Amino acid sequence: MELFDAHTHTVGKSTQIPFYVLSGFDLESSRNAVAYVRGRREGYASVGFHPLFLPSVAVPRDEVLSQLTALMKSPEVKAVGEIGLDYRRDSGDREKQIDWFRLQLRLAIRLKKPVILHIVKAFGDAQRILEEEGAFEQKNSVLLHSFSGSVEMAVHLVNRGAKISLGPTLMDPKNQKIRTVVTGLSPEHMLIETDAEFESPKGIESGEDSLTILESIVQRIAKLKGLPLDELRHQIFENTKQFYRIGTEE
Repeated sequence: MELFDAHTHTVGKSTQIPFYVLSGFDLESSRNAVAYVRGRREGYASVGFHPLFLPSVAVPRDEVLSQLTALMKSPEVKAVGEIGLDYRRDSGDREKQIDWFRLQLRLAIRLKKPVILHIVKAFGDAQRILEEEGAFEQKNSVLLHSFSGSVEMAVHLVNRGAKISLGPTLMDPKNQKIRTVVTGLSPEHMLIETDAEFESPKGIESGEDSLTILESIVQRIAKLKGLPLDELRHQIFENTKQFYRIGTEE
């Protein structure tokens, strides 16, 4: 089945595993992601520092960046992320978040890697920094994972070349905002994800595997858009391969 988990932090035990990008959120998890997918046909990795898991000031920054850069150069690594900004209350030092966001964006641009973004209550600053750093200058280089913004913001971002990744929040019957985003976007801008183990799959039965969750998300999108399920599933699968440059260099 043509399903690709664009962003996850764990791989299920099911015998039916879709293609996936296993994402790091700090140095250790990034190393683990690269090691786990090595030699696995269906698995790829992304590496980076999540804004709520930034390195301690006690660790020399140059040393951390050197190790992170080495990981980014691994052939298994298809993107930098997840990185970004999270301005929820008590979510840490915003200036430190901005500093590391810029640093990682610059590394990604230098190494020609797309970025997976975690942006919460910080779309204004994130958009400004993406523009200032030239993140949109390379085609298919920005993915907003588990998107939580408005439909207006989504449309603006895809017009700049970004992709929007839709996750289990779409299955939450109370989340009208994300359904409005889906109805306002064309399918060529969409990816899907589980974000396991960070995102609680509301509206999905406990214990369901990633394949089932992804298929449920595609079915919901197809229903909202009034599109044939098989065509939509194929479109999103191809979107994901294109974003991660899979098949273009192998």
